Amino acid sequence: MEWILKKELKEKQKVETFEKLYKIGFPQEFKELIEQHHAARPEPYLIDAENTKEIPAKSLLSFNESDKPEDIWSSYQAVKERLPVNVIPFMSDEGGNYFCFDLDPLENEAPIVYWSHENSKVEYVADNLEQFIKRFYGF
Repeated sequence: MEWILKKELKEKQKVETFEKLYKIGFPQEFKELIEQHHAARPEPYLIDAENTKEIPAKSLLSFNESDKPEDIWSSYQAVKERLPVNVIPFMSDEGGNYFCFDLDPLENEAPIVYWSHENSKVEYVADNLEQFIKRFYGF
């Protein structure tokens, strides 16, 4: 797995600012991924959800507010009313859908789900970020 086309994170405290604003806590592994590969694209880039196969992942959402529309700030604002509680997008796909953390405060893990903008439903993808990253494949 490689991460390509990364962008500079202009203000490192933006991750913490987002967490405080929405009263959530991202997994530590995600924060480390953002520090190393901010707004990057996975290579290979295909991944399967529970029912949807060969999803072309696009990139991690940027924490730079100036990177609209591929930033976490505007992306979350645009869809938060349609997302289940505690589901926070962190990566987009090529079709305007999102890979999200299900940040249930009662759970130890942060499962990854795939949210479709067409039907506002979520599908299970992986138990955690490490498992999610290992599931990417290509041709």
